[in-house]
Amino acid sequence: MPACSCPAVVAPGMYFVGQQSIACPKGKYQPRYLAKTALSAKACLSCPRGKTTRATGAISPTQCSALKAGFYVLALAAPGNSTSSATPSPIVEVQECPEGTYQPYEGEVPVFNCTACGLGLKTDTTGSVSGDACYVDEGYGSRAEGGVLTAYPCPADTFRQLVAYGITPLDCEPCATGTSTQGRTGTRSEAGCDGHAAGYGLNDVGIITQCPVGYFNPASPVPADPANPQVQWLPCTACKFGRSTLNDPAKQAATTDCLPKPGYGLQLPEGSFSFTFEQLQAEAAARQLNTSALLAELPMELCPEGTFSAPPTWAAGLDATAKALAQTCQTCSNGAVTTPGSNGATSCSRVGEAAWLCCAGCLKVTHMPCA
Repeated sequence: MPACSCPAVVAPGMYFVGQQSIACPKGKYQPRYLAKTALSAKACLSCPRGKTTRATGAISPTQCSALKAGFYVLALAAPGNSTSSATPSPIVEVQECPEGTYQPYEGEVPVFNCTACGLGLKTDTTGSVSGDACYVDEGYGSRAEGGVLTAYPCPADTFRQLVAYGITPLDCEPCATGTSTQGRTGTRSEAGCDGHAAGYGLNDVGIITQCPVGYFNPASPVPADPANPQVQWLPCTACKFGRSTLNDPAKQAATTDCLPKPGYGLQLPEGSFSFTFEQLQAEAAARQLNTSALLAELPMELCPEGTFSAPPTWAAGLDATAKALAQTCQTCSNGAVTTPGSNGATSCSRVGEAAWLCCAGCLKVTHMPCA
């Protein structure tokens, strides 16, 4: 049958709109000649759900042979129904990709599975056609674990404020310097960084800074006052006499982080610089304190003559006994002498039997070696 060239008729594979005939888009077809004035000429017919055409201008539902993106194949036609052994069996039944998955391919080659966005990642709807539809929710980051993109709650002192789309790893953002989430994870906005971070405080001119060496400030929660959501900052507290801290906010959080200064030592009982760890434990039990709390409370004084103490390099890696005994003044070996407040064993001068020395050319006697 020859094609109709009547100007008042729309040809198969076309529809009429805006005073012109336009080819049916992919996924649609139009099998008949239609009068341009007919309501059915205003649109093409849709392919079955989940199927599409290979090109525009389709004229038959049999051309709806391709799988549509966002769907996967549940069933194919029986092998005998295929028109050629070189072509795939026709797609009979399809299913929309569930939430949290996507399927970008469109064509006649069957796809039997959708691709998962990742562990804990989501999509807003079913039938997603791209990894760009996948997202990590507020309060979560994402990272590759065993080859799988995995969502994780933002750790303490970090947050993720916006929903993040895509399938690339995404870190959480750190809270501002000196603020914290008070141990909470999965924080959804910077407003959740409402805690007072340990080791930071308000200086003399009202600026938030790390506590100076020798000062500490514990992490403390902010009062739950909706009218005043800002962090309530406090100044840092100075360590007690004879104590100082390391230059690390994480180790400037409590009075127990105040370590003995070089040349200073603990006294237990009052006036005594020599004690065993067992004596220390007994004293702690008597005061109903743990050992660390007792060490922080005991008086610290200059090491007396003939003794010394070392810098607090014991702050990491030593057990409780070693830490406790490292805070005592240690006696010089072989009766060697020192001046009060000596720092390190190298300050011990010489043996006691030669302690009283007379410097040449003078009448002064001294405990120290002559120059």
